[in-house]
Amino acid sequence: MTEDEFQANTEAVALNFLEKNKNLSQETTKYWQVITERSYQFKKWQNIATCLQKIDKNEVIQFYDKFIANYAPCLRKFCILVFAHKRMETFKSSNENENITIFYESDVEDFRRSLRLFPVPDKVVVTTWSSFSDNAL
Repeated sequence: MTEDEFQANTEAVALNFLEKNKNLSQETTKYWQVITERSYQFKKWQNIATCLQKIDKNEVIQFYDKFIANYAPCLRKFCILVFAHKRMETFKSSNENENITIFYESDVEDFRRSLRLFPVPDKVVVTTWSSFSDNAL
């Protein structure tokens, strides 16, 4: 692929990210998805398009060689397995591989907070209205 073809392709993809919503439902769905995911990056698509417009072919090749190719030095694999509680006990006892990290259902939020690309704010303790005494009013 020539440099001009690469630029044309990246511009086309960037334009897809910058495409305006066709109706209010589409816009609402996009914003609620961001809220539900707790990423709060409402300009995510514009940011991606901006990055795409700045990228060049050599950067993509370097990224592929470093992270995706079979021989890549930074190649990582992520696998999700779901077990029933009974089966989980046998898996815990047989798990001797140091490269495997198990996250339990209660650890999901902490796991998300540990990710660099998932800007979830720190835990916030919210006091409900009923916990205030009537004297404080």
